[in-house]
Amino acid sequence: MARRKTKKSVNKISEADFIKLVEEGIEWFKPKYEDVKDDKGNVTGQVDVHQSNLFVGEFLLTKGISRVELQNLFTLKPFLRDKHYGKLSQVQEYKLAKMGLFKQLDSSLVKFTLSNKHGWSDKTENKNTHDIKEVDLSKLVGFKRDKKNESD
Repeated sequence: MARRKTKKSVNKISEADFIKLVEEGIEWFKPKYEDVKDDKGNVTGQVDVHQSNLFVGEFLLTKGISRVELQNLFTLKPFLRDKHYGKLSQVQEYKLAKMGLFKQLDSSLVKFTLSNKHGWSDKTENKNTHDIKEVDLSKLVGFKRDKKNESD
């Protein structure tokens, strides 16, 4: 059976190249302000041209890396996910949360994305880890017998 070939560019990526990719991704998420000019060329304000850069997957696709290729890379080199990819994911998480808090994005969609992609939850589940043992109270507390009730 012939072995299936995968893209060399993804499978042969070094740790240094991946670190560079993560750094580019962090820059891709950061705000980048450009001047807004009117018809006469006068500056009327600024706009963040990176405001719509919200998803790690979108960034990776601009670099020619699909989700499947990324998973294949992490299968071959799991240390890349553990050591470096988490930074990029964390930047995405904070940007989404911040934009939701300041009402720059629909908070319902932000909540949905954070719960599905970053494990956020509305509920707090408390699990009781205490063991309950049955105790004979008569051995712990010295009961005095009432002599009037003994005759009954």
